[in-house]
Amino acid sequence: MMRLCDSGVLKSALLLFLFGSFNNVFASNLLISPISRVAYQKMVGDLSILSYQFSITNNIPASAAQGLFLDKPILTYAETLPDLKFSTDCPFGSLTKYLKPKGEVGDSCFVRYESSIPQAIGKFFNQFNVADGLGGNNSSATFGVTVFPKGKLGHFVFEQNGTSISSLSLAPNENGTIILRNNTDIPITNVTISNLNQSGFTNVDCPNNGGTLAAHTTCSFSYNTGATPAANSFTITANGDNSDNSPLDLNIKVLSSLGVIYTREIAALKGREPIQWISPNFPNGLYNPPTSYPAVVSTVKDIMSSSNIYTITLNDGQSLQIIKDGSIGNAFHFTGNQSLYTTSSSINTAFTIVALMRKPTINIGRLLTGYFNTESNNLVGYWRSFQDAWWLQDAGRVDDQPQTTNANLYIFSNDNGTKTMYKYPVQGTAETKIQAPTTIGENNWGTVVYGRPLSYPNEAATNGYIYDVMIFDQVLTADQRAQIVTFYQSVYSYWT
Repeated sequence: MMRLCDSGVLKSALLLFLFGSFNNVFASNLLISPISRVAYQKMVGDLSILSYQFSITNNIPASAAQGLFLDKPILTYAETLPDLKFSTDCPFGSLTKYLKPKGEVGDSCFVRYESSIPQAIGKFFNQFNVADGLGGNNSSATFGVTVFPKGKLGHFVFEQNGTSISSLSLAPNENGTIILRNNTDIPITNVTISNLNQSGFTNVDCPNNGGTLAAHTTCSFSYNTGATPAANSFTITANGDNSDNSPLDLNIKVLSSLGVIYTREIAALKGREPIQWISPNFPNGLYNPPTSYPAVVSTVKDIMSSSNIYTITLNDGQSLQIIKDGSIGNAFHFTGNQSLYTTSSSINTAFTIVALMRKPTINIGRLLTGYFNTESNNLVGYWRSFQDAWWLQDAGRVDDQPQTTNANLYIFSNDNGTKTMYKYPVQGTAETKIQAPTTIGENNWGTVVYGRPLSYPNEAATNGYIYDVMIFDQVLTADQRAQIVTFYQSVYSYWT
């Protein structure tokens, strides 16, 4: 009689039922990667708690659309790390839950071990192995700690202008020097400094590839970002065989000229910041712009809060892409199948929507909508083959302005029931009021949805570009509208 735990037989049967036949059985079905530091150097007597965290990701090509059941992790060695504790959000040993196919939400999970530091001199390491329901398996990197006698470890410090630093944000035309200090009586040997080969960075006199940083000495490296640096985010790491904080990371962010324009606008908006702001120029933060086009969008983060990550729904498996529209600039490209939204905030009663959009072909569909239930009937910008449109539940303006293929910058406001809509030319802030104040329509917009509507999905624009959208939970003044229009004119080259 077969038991539920017998050799994953039942799991394999379930995989066949759920995903069909499979042919890709190999060790790298699973990718196990350290999320943070997993190897330490400490002195005996240190009472710290050490953490070792890993991600486990379904590594089968997305085209296979194949999920993975996971067996419980097995430690390779007898327990060498004291007080070892284990936590995870992985579905280990489950007969019903599994890692979703690659590229879907739920295709990865984490494993965390924690331990005390052994109170003895030596090296104390372990690793774990995970098998999957397809007969593959993989092992983690070794994790643990090397314990030194008291007084036998050096200590790295990154400094600038006499102050210890762990991160540095740089703008165009910035230059300076960063100091690496050995802050102890013990020489640090076998020193390497990784990732110094970045544009604008130069190693002045730091040892590398096995050199020594003597006791209480420093070395340095310099930087000069230049007038037009590419946005970049990277980490410079100091390693040494006998430093209690090796490897030590220095996180560097370099802001591009365009990023400077965005940061100035963020500063200027202080006190009336948008509650949502998406931009295809910086879909993953101000230091991580697209580098080639079309760029497949795997993550969209809010300009104002990088912790606010938007949901991307691909209704037929196609990707959401960022394209470079030659006449204007970067754009999210929606083809009628992709929805983009965040549930972290919604709008009603008093709000303003600022949206720069274009439909490059005459096509029937909405491009920016609202959702609070399946009957939500909201839109701004486009409806069917018309533009300059808006609708809030039961009334609005939708079908008196035929669509063109030009881009349109709209600002739509609802002031406790009074709706107003403006449109702007590419140069100057003179605005056209395309909707005089009116009280028709309702108040509740709900969740802002870009691309395919969550209600009325058959009315999605089959070809639409969204360049930039700001959502405010307040009504903007004329001066505030003018400021935002000036910002868009400095970022996007042309619309009319």
